[in-house]
Amino acid sequence: MLAACRVCARPEPELLHASTLEQTLTSESKLRRGRLRIHLCANCAHAMSDAGGLDDVAGYYGAEYDSLLESAEADDLYDLDAQGQPIYRSQIQLDTLVRLANLPAKGRVLDFGCGKGTFLARFQQQYPGWELAGCDVSERYRPFVEPVTGPGRFGVTSLDRAEAPGAGFDLVTMFFVAEHLVEPAATLARVASWLGPSGLLYLTVPNVMTNTIDAFLADHLSHFSALSLAALVHRAGLRPLVLSEHHQLGQITLLATADPAVTRRPATRLGGDLVAGYVEAIRAGVARWAECGARVDTFLKARPRGHGALAVYGAGVFGSYLALSAGAARESIACFLDQGPFKIGKHHLGRPILHPREMPADVTDVLVGLNPGRARDILAQAGLLDCPHLRFFFP
Repeated sequence: MLAACRVCARPEPELLHASTLEQTLTSESKLRRGRLRIHLCANCAHAMSDAGGLDDVAGYYGAEYDSLLESAEADDLYDLDAQGQPIYRSQIQLDTLVRLANLPAKGRVLDFGCGKGTFLARFQQQYPGWELAGCDVSERYRPFVEPVTGPGRFGVTSLDRAEAPGAGFDLVTMFFVAEHLVEPAATLARVASWLGPSGLLYLTVPNVMTNTIDAFLADHLSHFSALSLAALVHRAGLRPLVLSEHHQLGQITLLATADPAVTRRPATRLGGDLVAGYVEAIRAGVARWAECGARVDTFLKARPRGHGALAVYGAGVFGSYLALSAGAARESIACFLDQGPFKIGKHHLGRPILHPREMPADVTDVLVGLNPGRARDILAQAGLLDCPHLRFFFP
């Protein structure tokens, strides 16, 4: 049981869900042993898990977490354009930053949790006069990052005591990092101390209101609503300039500046009808995903006798969660379908990943592991939605 909310420090958050499954899912769509427990704070509309099956958080990030390390070019797929061409998340992050901030021609930027430096490489193309730096949890990223930043501008840091290669930055970026932090308020306060005068923090996190599956990922310890993120940055001594649920699909975007006076003012948006509405929406979303296994089972039992093969559309978090929820029926999955260029041709959970146009002719049932807000559009774009022989399960 968590002793207190990681955002507002209110004691004894509600235990919202205790999984009976012996495995958990990570944000890299990998399965590992452990049982997930999800908690909810009614004071600031923040969901969170305990260790989530990670008995050694620092060891996990140091040895197991290897986001996109399979190739130098690998990047996260954000969406597909009207022609079906991939749109990558690092490009969306940069495009959004350009719209939100009027950055000067020269400055210093640190990408905290930079991975392979994909965002920094794109940033350099847009702002060639800036000095680049990055840090992450493993030395394994250095060979990818230092060719972008230059030598000596990549630092290895642990998540429990964040360190940066320098200070006085004009911009610090944090993309999908805060949800991994054991003590997010303390870490953000340290990040704020790295900012120079008028420096900006540009941060994104999954939005638990529209991306509730995030609550079921073992290595995501916090699951933010816009209200809980606002409360967090207040505790960390940051003043939001932009806090938006709408700039990027399924996530919250924050642009903030350090302002120590913020912490001397009373926190806002804690309690009241607005928080209560968020809390009830989170509770309903978690319940729906928690019941997903039973609904998958009902769908599979309703398959007509002699029906063909079973496929999962999506080799990411959503599809992996459906495979995990399928229980023993997981063995009947013939393949995963995906349009991500860096996934096609590989294997996931022991099954091949195929482009939808290469779907085997005997597939008759598809578990749709896509963000529910985009699922039908993506299926239609792939030419599958109107196939009369296909049955779809939508979570």
